Amino acid sequence: MIASTIYLVNPISGHGHLDAYARLYARALTELGHQVVLIAPSDSGIIAYLERNAPAAVKSFCFFSFDALDDELRSRSNNPRADLSTFARARLVLAEEGLSGIHDRLRVYSSRVVMRLFPTIGTFLGLDRSNPRISFAPFPARIRLAREWSNLSEGLIFFLYLDMMAEDQQSLDALNGDDVLPWGGILFHPRSGECLGLKGPEQYLLTSKARGALFLVPEAAEDYRLACDTLSVAVVPDVADLEPADEPSAVAQSIRAKAGARTVVLQIGTLTPHKGILDLLEVIPRADPQRFFFAFVGKVYHETFGDDAGRIRDFFSNPPENVLMYNGFIDDERDYNSVVASADIAFAVYRNFPSSSNILTKAAEFNIPLLVSDRYMMGRLIREYDIGIAVPEGNPDLILTALITAAEREWPAENFQAYVGERSIERLKMVLGEAIRTWHAQ
Repeated sequence: MIASTIYLVNPISGHGHLDAYARLYARALTELGHQVVLIAPSDSGIIAYLERNAPAAVKSFCFFSFDALDDELRSRSNNPRADLSTFARARLVLAEEGLSGIHDRLRVYSSRVVMRLFPTIGTFLGLDRSNPRISFAPFPARIRLAREWSNLSEGLIFFLYLDMMAEDQQSLDALNGDDVLPWGGILFHPRSGECLGLKGPEQYLLTSKARGALFLVPEAAEDYRLACDTLSVAVVPDVADLEPADEPSAVAQSIRAKAGARTVVLQIGTLTPHKGILDLLEVIPRADPQRFFFAFVGKVYHETFGDDAGRIRDFFSNPPENVLMYNGFIDDERDYNSVVASADIAFAVYRNFPSSSNILTKAAEFNIPLLVSDRYMMGRLIREYDIGIAVPEGNPDLILTALITAAEREWPAENFQAYVGERSIERLKMVLGEAIRTWHAQ
């Protein structure tokens, strides 16, 4: 293994899934012998996590926040626009970027004003999603400064969540700059085969310093391998932070106390339409309330439900007796794991979802059978490992039948152990180590 510096970029920390991946990839990379420099809004609790789980790796890890880096960069900058009037800055943008640059800025600024003053109207109009992608443009300077502060070698950049990154010209120009380090990253939700054929791969994957991309879905990896013949493509296991809690969290205790002897069916994570929420709401009144207890744990994004938003709001504001609702994020992953462990069945019958989900890994860790859609990767994995039941999306009657079957069946513990074993930190290190070697060699 070539020991090097990995500049690990987590673009939107503060969201549980990404912070968990930051912890796991930082651990894997440091245990592989690399120096890891995390560049992110927050440290994702990595130092404390490493101290608990891999104390020898702490010395190979450091963190610099966006705020600290950007403050220093601003203090060093003699920005010629800082003292200019709005009109003068607009003239500079017009000269450098043309009318499209003026238009883009007006759109973004007007959206921000509306969202700040009238957030409900802005959300209804979709303005909060008008510029959802994160630009690559600030990162070359941030990474140069992080190299200076850490006094480490050039190495590689690893973007943890390419799904959120922009493909605009400013981003592409930044990635094609002479001072940009070679880089790779992971795509959690890549374009489907049909979409990939129509749009082509994300443009940032075609820039000169792009070395590789990691995928969770084998079929997607093969599609991108054909579409990006200069890119090193690999499939990584969908690892999960499985660190147990010292004791069950308050949410987990509440679920078990209210459920009593009933079978707990858990829907956990961000609550949006693709998670099959509307299907589960059809199942609940069909299920025996003396036998089944349903727990919804996660932030509800009402606006994503469109015409059904009112129904969702009404249901969760006054749920039936056999339903518990916790609307919010669970900050500590150990508490999150205790909630998963409180369940008897995990519900993951997602709609039109070809990607992977680490709820499978988390549920399998605690020997909890899952209900998933019979389509795509999740359905295939459930059948392959026999750790749950795959059912058709949008069919409440069949979902209820599957719930009853799952509750009555004895599930072999070795099936769950086999699934988790293939998605362990050691398995990740094997694949990730080979990917990093390949990227270095290019």
